Amino acid sequence: ALRELIAKNLNTPVFILEQLGQQGAGMVQAIAANPNAPVSILRQAAQQDNSSTLKLLAKNPSTPTDILEELALNKGKDGVREEAFKNPNLDPLIIYRFELESQAAEEIAKANKFFASRLHSPYAIAQVLRNGDLASRMKIARDRRTPVNILEQLTRDADESVREYLAANPNLPLTSRLELTRDPSFKVRCALARKQSNRSTPIEILEQLANDESEGVRALVAENPETPAEILVQLANNSNREIKNKVVANRNTPVEVLERLGLQEGIFNASNPNTPGSVLAEAATRGQSDPKVLTDLLRHPVEGSQMPASTLARLANHSPNSIRYLVAQHRNTPPIVLEQLASNSDLATIRIVASKANTPANVLERLAEHEDYTVRYNVALNPNTPDTALELLVRFNRSEANAPSATKNALKTMMAGADNNQIRIFIASNPRTPLAALEMLANREFLREESATPSTDHSMFFPRRTDEEVLEALARNPNLTPELLERLARDPSPNVRSKLIHNPNITLELWALLARDEDVAVRLELAERSHCPITILELLASDENKDVRQKVAANRNTPAPALEILATDVDAAVRTAVAANRNTPAPALEQLAHDRSVEVRLAVSRNSSTPASVRELLGELSLQPKTPSASPTLRGLSRIYNPNTDDLPSLLSEYVQSSRPFVRFVALMHPQTPAEALRQGSESASWLERYAVANNPATPPDIRQLLAEDSNRIVRATGKAYL
Repeated sequence: ALRELIAKNLNTPVFILEQLGQQGAGMVQAIAANPNAPVSILRQAAQQDNSSTLKLLAKNPSTPTDILEELALNKGKDGVREEAFKNPNLDPLIIYRFELESQAAEEIAKANKFFASRLHSPYAIAQVLRNGDLASRMKIARDRRTPVNILEQLTRDADESVREYLAANPNLPLTSRLELTRDPSFKVRCALARKQSNRSTPIEILEQLANDESEGVRALVAENPETPAEILVQLANNSNREIKNKVVANRNTPVEVLERLGLQEGIFNASNPNTPGSVLAEAATRGQSDPKVLTDLLRHPVEGSQMPASTLARLANHSPNSIRYLVAQHRNTPPIVLEQLASNSDLATIRIVASKANTPANVLERLAEHEDYTVRYNVALNPNTPDTALELLVRFNRSEANAPSATKNALKTMMAGADNNQIRIFIASNPRTPLAALEMLANREFLREESATPSTDHSMFFPRRTDEEVLEALARNPNLTPELLERLARDPSPNVRSKLIHNPNITLELWALLARDEDVAVRLELAERSHCPITILELLASDENKDVRQKVAANRNTPAPALEILATDVDAAVRTAVAANRNTPAPALEQLAHDRSVEVRLAVSRNSSTPASVRELLGELSLQPKTPSASPTLRGLSRIYNPNTDDLPSLLSEYVQSSRPFVRFVALMHPQTPAEALRQGSESASWLERYAVANNPATPPDIRQLLAEDSNRIVRATGKAYL
């Protein structure tokens, strides 16, 4: 620290500064800030790459002008240039020269960017080739629009990145590609050897690169899926193991080469479907003591895998559960081995067996009564599960919670929300399910089988009935007999009866039975179905429920006579639906054009089937836009109040029944609204409507007293305020 102070001191003699300058870069940096520093040390400091030293040098008034010029033009990073520009000894022309060069460089960069964006222009391409930067040349090299003669020129570009992009261009002529196979750049030759998504690799290129000096290039040739068998045979004789690993993974490699490399050198690829079974069997024998080797052999059983069944049978007795699991999963595992694995203590393995398409029927029948939910679920989904097993799945009544095992596997048995219903739902909707099982589900009852030792533990059984969601799935099954369909049509659950509408086998008699259903939800379901028979729609057109009639009126399948009847319906919403239906006859539309409800008339005006004469009759109403600019309040009014003909209290009673919440709200606020309408409004589910009643000065005291105890604090406060 003392020497640094001496080096910076303006009174330190020059000969001492020269001695200090020989003590390393630290001293040179300290001397660089001293105006009395000898020129030799200043020049020594200028050779350093330390920006701190260079900035001190740029500030020093004694720094020679040639050094300042060098600092300003060529070493101007990290603020060095700025400090040099501030030095009064720097020639102003140097600053001006730098600004001109910077401006020129900026203009050239803009021009290059402009030309690079217009590579379809020959002039722009020529400019980029002559003056363009690396990024622009790379863009030309990979652009498919670049002319062939330009691509050929780029094969001699000095930068390997340009030639690498060029090698991947599908339009590069074969002669130029062959020229690039001798390119000194490893990256360029790799780009030629690698399979490109946008082009095929010519065999001439692969032949050249198969003899490349680089093992990495030859490995890419061996990996290329277009490399022909004769080249792969040549590469199989290569002493490099990495290349041979690529060869055995290539599907074009002849089987005899795969067998030789696998048996003699232990080089094989289990994912290659052409790998001979003898190689896989030998690999399994060599690796039988190493679970990792066996796992790699069995993990990905690709289509066409030649893993011998005898090898899989031997591995089915392997001690780690993970190996037996992979054996069960393998596509080549024979049924007799799956039967053996079904008795395996590993739960995950049994689940796989239950899902395999080639698992024997007797095994699936046994697994249908397994205590694990997932096992039974897989059996239910298995396309080869026999009828007897499906019946057992329907009858299964043991609770998952009482599974006797307390092992970790037992903890895995419960899927989220898993219960017998999920399995029964699948079975109920499955067209393969036998009739006996369908009948059991439709009976809504399961009788437990009697055991030798009667159990008093009633928790071991589910309730003796089919849950509603199972019956809903059953109602859609296309194999239901007419007897079962009729039984479900009389089921206590309206949801079940409604789902029958989706069954393709439902008869006209059942349609008629459902059309007379006591539950309005069932009739509503029928009324809005486009495939509902015409006779049923005619029957529902006279339904006592206005919502059902409205659905019929809106149904495109409803016949004209029924629409004409509904056009005279007492309910405005029903008449509006008729007015909007394109199948409504012209006479009915003419009649509805005079309807007292503005909403009905508006629907007539918007109906594309409305005759022109009727539209003209409606006048300005027919021009009313469909956009939200049309008043929602007016559309919610059954009719506009006419003081000369209408009784206001009666009209307000109609407004209280409007489909528009705002109309009901305003009507309930009006002091002339009848008390009965206010009483109905006080029981509304909407707190706003109850508030309107509470705020109405004409609300009777008994109603207001009830509202003062309302669950909503605003309604409650308003009711109390009037009391």
